Amino acid sequence: MRQHAILWITPKWPLPINDGARVATKALLDPVSRHCPVTLLALAGEDEIVDLAAIKKVYPHLANVRVLVRPAWKNHRDRLKMALRATFNIMSTPLTFLRFLVPDLSRGIAAICHEEKPSAIVCDGLHPGATFVKIPQARPEHTPLIYRAHNAEHRLWEQMADQAGHAIRRIFLQHQANLMRRWERQFLSIATATTCVAPEDLEIFRNWLGTDKQLAHIPIGLQFRSLPFDANSPLRLLFLGRLDWPPNREGLEWFLAEVWARIKRDDIVLAIAGSGDSQWLERWRGLRQLEILGEVPDPTLCYERAHAAIAPIFWGSGTRVKTIEPAAFNRACIATSAAIRGAPLSDREIILADTAEEWLNVIDGLTMDQLSEYASRSRERLQPIFDQEIVAKKFLTFLHELRPDF
Repeated sequence: MRQHAILWITPKWPLPINDGARVATKALLDPVSRHCPVTLLALAGEDEIVDLAAIKKVYPHLANVRVLVRPAWKNHRDRLKMALRATFNIMSTPLTFLRFLVPDLSRGIAAICHEEKPSAIVCDGLHPGATFVKIPQARPEHTPLIYRAHNAEHRLWEQMADQAGHAIRRIFLQHQANLMRRWERQFLSIATATTCVAPEDLEIFRNWLGTDKQLAHIPIGLQFRSLPFDANSPLRLLFLGRLDWPPNREGLEWFLAEVWARIKRDDIVLAIAGSGDSQWLERWRGLRQLEILGEVPDPTLCYERAHAAIAPIFWGSGTRVKTIEPAAFNRACIATSAAIRGAPLSDREIILADTAEEWLNVIDGLTMDQLSEYASRSRERLQPIFDQEIVAKKFLTFLHELRPDF
């Protein structure tokens, strides 16, 4: 491997780019790989399609691509093994970490780290860091280990526990949150440095560590483009996101029941697109002026036809891509206050609505001129912060501060 190269570890195969984690990976990994040599190490699920030709098209500047496979536990015997492991580790290890702590996988990560001899290792998310917590010698001596935190993971589990209706489910989720917090703190303590995509998560980690040293806010970068705005076509709203991710599903279900089912305008359409299990949407298919598109190959196609995006999200962690991405496509966004948490937006750049009545009033008064103005102001506000080239340079500057010869 060439000198001053990065080994970039992802918790899954980076394609297709159909969820927030993969969007975040693409937004930083692609521009960074244009500036310095990067080897991708993907911890792909056994049930994922690993297409090396496709990855080279999407990430043409990668120096190398290596793959290790996580077990999928698809058959009865494997699921029984998983259940026994989960029971044995119930007091020590988060359930979602078990597939990342399989001995063969951990040994493979350690072997590749020592073979590649990188100048820095980036764990893109918390789960790839499990091996380094469990086996500290997996990291070559004196090699900086960077934790790129997409979220404060324990907060997601805490919020799921708060949302849980059944007492047993709530106790289980809170226990998982406590375990996740413990592992997050352990990984923070051994990582050379940590970057957070959301400033609110940076505050949590700063309080844990008691210092700003080797902490940085490196937001999600996006490629800003100038899609034309067709003011002559019927008004079209867009929800785009992973459809089985609990914050998305719960927010969208609320929106369809409390808002869209009550709209009075006849000149407006809502399109819903995204990956993940969308069977739950079938009950809403009869709603008027609603299009359920499912998974789409390229979000650009959705934004080209839309005049604004919506983000009726009430909980979650990390920077909400759904409130920033529309500006990258020159589109306005209508969102809840919770959805813009972690984004440098005010009601001058984004249309805010929290209650059903507020959403109905906003939609009833929407005009093309208004949406065009919001799109321009949000783009002007966000591009200097979230343009992927600017973000990539900020990340590389941070690495240089950790290792001046980088």
